Amino acid sequence: MSDTPAERYLVCLDGSDNSHRAADWAAALAARTGAALTLLHVVQWDGHAWTNAAQVAQLPDLHEQLESDAWEYLLTPVQTKLHDQEGLSDVDARLVFGKPAECVGEIAEEIGATLVVAGTRGHSTLVGLVVGSVAHRLLQVAKRPVVIVP
Repeated sequence: MSDTPAERYLVCLDGSDNSHRAADWAAALAARTGAALTLLHVVQWDGHAWTNAAQVAQLPDLHEQLESDAWEYLLTPVQTKLHDQEGLSDVDARLVFGKPAECVGEIAEEIGATLVVAGTRGHSTLVGLVVGSVAHRLLQVAKRPVVIVP
């Protein structure tokens, strides 16, 4: 018999209050079902947006700083909270660079997520009226069940 959980939920984090509520909701569900959690933060990244050599030269430093900040201020604290305060033993975290909805869909497939959990609206400057633009796009591209937590 395997100790691998039958279910794994992918939780989208962007640092917004909505994404923290989504993480709390997923944690409560995981506590009841025994599911594992994977926390995912996607740094929206378009390498083609850089227009001159000086900007391109700064990309490695910027990339490293964004990654470091995401782990220090978002992923590690949430992972620790879910493990220590919520008592969840199987919580891992990932960080990727790219287009958020598309990356979430790809990671969900890669890890075999049984559920994707996201907040309604995040830190995007283009916020939809009811559902944020990334959440809306995720509903279009995901091949896994998606729960959008208000």
